Formats: sequence, C-alpha cells, structure tokens
Amino acid sequence: MVKQEKFKISSKIPSEIRVYRQKIDKIVKLEHRYWKEIQKKKSLFKEIDADLDRKIESIFPSNVSIRIYACKNGIILLRYIEFNMPTKFQIFYSLTPLETFMNAVPIPTESGEFLIPMPLGENYQFINCIFNNVTIKWLNISSYLYGNSNLIEIEDALTDLDIYVNGMLNNSHFEVGVTKQEDKKNIIKVFKEKLKEFEELLKKAQVEEDIQKFLNKNPLLIQPHSKKIPKQKLGEDWVTDFVLINILDQGHKYTFVEIEKSDMPILTKNNEFTSKFKHAEKQILDWDIWLEKNLNYIKNKLKSFEYPPDYLIIGGRSKDMGENEKQYIKAYNRKNDITFLTYDDLLKRAEEFVKSLEDN
Repeated sequence: MVKQEKFKISSKIPSEIRVYRQKIDKIVKLEHRYWKEIQKKKSLFKEIDADLDRKIESIFPSNVSIRIYACKNGIILLRYIEFNMPTKFQIFYSLTPLETFMNAVPIPTESGEFLIPMPLGENYQFINCIFNNVTIKWLNISSYLYGNSNLIEIEDALTDLDIYVNGMLNNSHFEVGVTKQEDKKNIIKVFKEKLKEFEELLKKAQVEEDIQKFLNKNPLLIQPHSKKIPKQKLGEDWVTDFVLINILDQGHKYTFVEIEKSDMPILTKNNEFTSKFKHAEKQILDWDIWLEKNLNYIKNKLKSFEYPPDYLIIGGRSKDMGENEKQYIKAYNRKNDITFLTYDDLLKRAEEFVKSLEDN
C-alpha cells in the first residue's frame, strides 16, 4: 500500500461545516436508534435459536464502537470493534472534501490507527480481514454526501436484520459478502429461486407430503423471518403439520399450521365450504381445545408459549376463482380466529415480501 497522508481532523466543528449541523445530529440520533433496535430484536434470539444468535452476532455485534467523520461535503460512518476495549461513540470534523478523505480513512484497531482507501458511496463490511498485516476483526464503513437524499434515512435496523435473518434461516450455507448490497442481492436471488421451485412443484405435486416437505425446508414462503419447529404431538390423537415461531416479533408468537392438498376443493357450487375444508377447520379446533386444556404441558415444550397461538390452514388453489368466491374466503378470514390461505395466496404473499426487500 502506498504511504498515505492523514488529513487534519478535530473534535470541534468548524464554522464552515456548521450549516450541516442539523444533518450530522440527525445521523447521530439515527445511529443510536439503529443499534438500540438491533439489540432489542437480538435479545429474542437466544431463547429461540442459539445457532442463529451466534451467526447474527457475527454480523451485528453487541460491542460495536461508532466513529463519524463529518467532512466538508459529506459524512463517513465507521462501525468497528476493538476487543477488550470499552465501546466509543466519537465524532470528528474535517474541512477535507469527502471524496478526498476517502483516499485515506483512519481506521481504529487494537494496535492503533491505520489508513485505508475506500470507494465513495458504498456500504462495505469486513470480518476477520487483514490489511498490510493489520487484522480487522469487524468493520462496517459507509459514506454519504450531505446532499444525498438517502442521508436522512441512512439505514433501517429492522430491514437490515430482516434481510440477514431470512438469509440465514433459508440458506444454511449463507456467508456474509463484502457489501450489504451484495448480500441483499444474493439473498433475494435465493428467495426468487425458491419461489420458482415452489411454483413448479405445485404444478405437478398431488401428494401433500411433497409440498409439506418443501414448506418445512422453506418456511419463508409461509411466514417470513420465522423458524420452523418440527411436528408437535398434541396428546395421543393429533400431530401438527408444523409450528412456526416468528423470530422478529416482540415476544414469541407461535403459528400452528395445517397443510392440505393443493387440489383440495374449497367451495361448492353454492359457495358453501366443502367437507374437506371443514375437516381441516375441525382439525384446528381440536388443537385449540387440546391446547387450552393442556397449557402447562405445551409451555414446557414451546418456550414462552402464550395461548391462543395463531392458526393457519393452507390448501387448494384460487387462481381460477371468480371474484365472488374470493370474497367468501376474505369474509371467512375476517370473521374467524383461523387464517385460510390457498397456495396461490402463499405465492403472492411471498412475491410481495421479496419485492419489499428489493424496494428497501
């Protein structure tokens, strides 16, 4: 690496930068809020999934220090770790233009500061990397021009966490990339591939077990950011298809899922629910009665279980339904404590979720 000159910085704001004071203060507040939200959500993981908690800790550590370089025309945001050192939140000011400062960004490490050049406008992350024989344990660096509209939004903690949690829950080989943008693209790509695979499966699968196996491996399609819990035996008579627990909800919200065949008839010609639909509904009611009578038992099996859970029936198709038939299903969902989704509903909701990730 070519020897670089460190630009002059100060802990006092120069008069030339005071015009941007409001934006700088907003970033400071957003950054505090960002990590507060991250830690609040992470606190739920330990009880649910120790492995997920460990993986998330590697991306969103608990002991992060923050350093902001407020330059002449923009800001650099550093998030970093110094092990065995107290966390810090520092702001330094420089009259150097942002694009020039990016050629030699001072990075704090356990062995002192060193300078690295960084591209402007991206969000880069480094985990256990080595630069010129200096080990970087964990570093996230991003830069924004003051005039950039994204500056006032910076990053949404829940969106960031949402993306990574879903990536890990739905891809056992998930690895963190160099940039958050790269990670996001890779995660969305995996989701789209699963959606396409599920759509193809629905076209040919007539065996409930085939679809159930796929959904067991890919709970994202039923409920984003949820962890699947294997079949639960309820007494001697009933076994759930599977149970989901929403990882990002406040508290532990469970959903008991009953999966029916994709060719299950839903409505008769008179727009009455079919006997097969009513059988699935009765299955849910049987579960509910059993759970209410055996709360102590189920609370010992499912951590932080609260009665009643959510109930979900999945079955049949609605792509060829008329609007009148769809209205009956909507009315059913409005008036009942049980949610019913066709496989087409499932596809549509999953597609909308992926689109929301792309839009954020």
